[in-house]
Amino acid sequence: MNRYIIISIFALLVLVVVLPAYALLEPRRMVQAQVNLRQEFVSDAAVMYVENCGICHGAAGEGIGAVPGLDNPGLREADYDFLYKTIARGRYDTTMTGWHVDEGGVFNDYQVEELVALIRYVDWSLVGELAAFQGLIPPTLPVPQVEKAFLEEIAALSPEGNIWAEGMHIYANNCTVCHGINGEGSDLGLPLNTPELRVREAAELVRIIGEGVPGTAMVAWKNTLSVDDIEALVSFIQNWDAIEGAGLVLEPPEIRPVWPVTAKTGAVAPARRLTACNC
Repeated sequence: MNRYIIISIFALLVLVVVLPAYALLEPRRMVQAQVNLRQEFVSDAAVMYVENCGICHGAAGEGIGAVPGLDNPGLREADYDFLYKTIARGRYDTTMTGWHVDEGGVFNDYQVEELVALIRYVDWSLVGELAAFQGLIPPTLPVPQVEKAFLEEIAALSPEGNIWAEGMHIYANNCTVCHGINGEGSDLGLPLNTPELRVREAAELVRIIGEGVPGTAMVAWKNTLSVDDIEALVSFIQNWDAIEGAGLVLEPPEIRPVWPVTAKTGAVAPARRLTACNC
């Protein structure tokens, strides 16, 4: 009996010592676990950002042209739901389309949450370094200037010329970064100025533009462009050859880098520093 009493007393003493110690260390452990998870979110999101978002928002979140920058205190302190819904669903009447898979985008719930963490906690200079290392520094002023006289020349080509002109104006303001100034395509988007595309049904092209193409960078534009806008864009694409045949082509804007690209040793440092940053 004495043996069991001694064991019970010893166990009780262990509990008396261990439980308070655990209770004392647990908050610290929880805080560290949150920091580690946040760092993982930010590191993953930085890669997604430079591959999908930097082309519009800038390599280091500084913004390009009329597209707002993300590196500002207001967004870092913004409500979580506001940031999540903006990324997932887009912003009405802007070029910010929905990036969630349910909206025709490429990100799931978890990835959108990671991007929210990026906006709130990242050191944007490190994101810029990562973009430079991966060769994903976007140009500034990627939208070509379209003069009124130029659109009037397009309108005069056909009874439907006004629709073509409106479509070209929409294309110039929204599509050139991914699909090229004159529809030649790029690493981000397929060429659109092709005979194969011109013979496809207009309704199919309207659907693709409106709903996007899941699994690609082609997000849904139905929340940004009206039905009339999308139909005008399709009409322009299907008659692009007639417009070019009249000698009317968009002139590419001047391309200037927005982030100084310099040769540095330790090329993998940006990604490592993003992972190890004290967020």
